[in-house]
Amino acid sequence: MTPEALILTSDFELSHMVRVAVERFGITAGVALGASDALQHLERNKFDLLIVDCSDLDQGCAALRKMRLSRTHRSAVSIAIVGDRGHTKYVSDSGANFVVSHVNYEVEIMATLRSAYGLVLRERGRYNRFPSTSTVNIRLGALVADGRIRNISQGGLCISGIDSTMQGHVQLRFALEEGNIPISAGGRVAWQRDGLVGVEFVGMTKTSRSELEAWLAEQFEIQTKVRPKITLRLRRRIAKRTLSPSKALERRPFPIPEKFVRS
Repeated sequence: MTPEALILTSDFELSHMVRVAVERFGITAGVALGASDALQHLERNKFDLLIVDCSDLDQGCAALRKMRLSRTHRSAVSIAIVGDRGHTKYVSDSGANFVVSHVNYEVEIMATLRSAYGLVLRERGRYNRFPSTSTVNIRLGALVADGRIRNISQGGLCISGIDSTMQGHVQLRFALEEGNIPISAGGRVAWQRDGLVGVEFVGMTKTSRSELEAWLAEQFEIQTKVRPKITLRLRRRIAKRTLSPSKALERRPFPIPEKFVRS
């Protein structure tokens, strides 16, 4: 899935320039003109990156704080654009991961996006579903059963191999890789059909949450790795290292035996 960003500003020129910069990184960008508009976007969608214009310091910082209080966006990457560098600590304390100066934002936003891009990918990866074959132990009252994880995300997992009918809240325990720290979680059965059970996570220790998020981020990075583009400069370097047929013959370390040379 493509990462998504929300730009909060009423400055048309700034929104346009920032949007162009964001989309150069392959990130889909939307714009909110005010705090109330932004809150509606945040309630309806999941964003991996939020860029907040803090020219109006109080309004911008209020938006950052509300974002951090949101369960869905509390770990999203955020960039604040400030009019005064002296406000850097204040916006950082309000929830900004990166701070850009409004005076030089056209240059700074690109450099900041390069630094933030890896974090944005990790954030997106936590909400994707990834396949797994790990065993999971599931408990529902006196019922104890072992199943197999089919796929897993930040919000829950799909389990196969459970024959009993399951409803309500369950306890889960599983390890996503051999040797990894076992994850313990409380869950709620969301659906059950065709031999599969969908369980939504409703509670997890901080250690287990960190373990799950790290694994999800790693899977996303593996899936999104692509071969680097061959630039013109790299093509020239390759060409210089590639010998022409005549030069290859000149560098041949051994002479050609006479019996193989036709007269």
